[in-house]
Amino acid sequence: MNFIVLQFNELKKLIWFFIGLVALSAGFICVVQYVLSTTDWIKTSLSVWQVLSFSITSSLLIIGVLLNKFRIKHLWLGNLLSKPSINGLWKGRLISSYKKDVDDDPLPPIEIYFYIKQTYFAISIQSFTKSQRSESILATIYTNNFSSSTKFMYIYQLTRTKNSENKITLGSGELLITDNCSKMEGVYWTNSTTHGEIEMNLVDRKALSIDSFISAETHVDSLNIS
Repeated sequence: MNFIVLQFNELKKLIWFFIGLVALSAGFICVVQYVLSTTDWIKTSLSVWQVLSFSITSSLLIIGVLLNKFRIKHLWLGNLLSKPSINGLWKGRLISSYKKDVDDDPLPPIEIYFYIKQTYFAISIQSFTKSQRSESILATIYTNNFSSSTKFMYIYQLTRTKNSENKITLGSGELLITDNCSKMEGVYWTNSTTHGEIEMNLVDRKALSIDSFISAETHVDSLNIS
């Protein structure tokens, strides 16, 4: 499930883009109608309301297709849309506070992959380790206009079914996006009282069809990235 999450300045840009698209569409229709009216191809003209109705409908369709279907796979496209591009496959490590017993040593860092799908309207994340996978319920990118820092924040659901378990864990993460959208680092929390740190590095912004730890690992190996 993907929710539409927009900051106020993004909503304003979207409204102005929509108005401009409607005006451009209406102007194009009027020009075509004028050209055709000078020939024998057209005998009747469209009313103002018909022109506006068609322009609004076509503009909504264009926005829906362009901004909701096409993923932000390029930095230049992210800059054009004022959206940091974090689409693609990420590899990193997770440092967890989990201990089976209080006196146990901390767990060693855990290898983890993020697979992020990002459009203008929505963003989703799947994470994979060797033993677990999770999927986002809600995710967004937030930019602080005062500090110019940009964070990726998400709420996720982790389902455990192995070893006779039947448990759902909810958690959240907050990662700072740095180095020209090629690194993320931050913290995560879960409702099972565990927390930890996450460090991620971009592997491939254009990666497709990653659905498991093995497929993520295979994709990285194909790129000769350690």
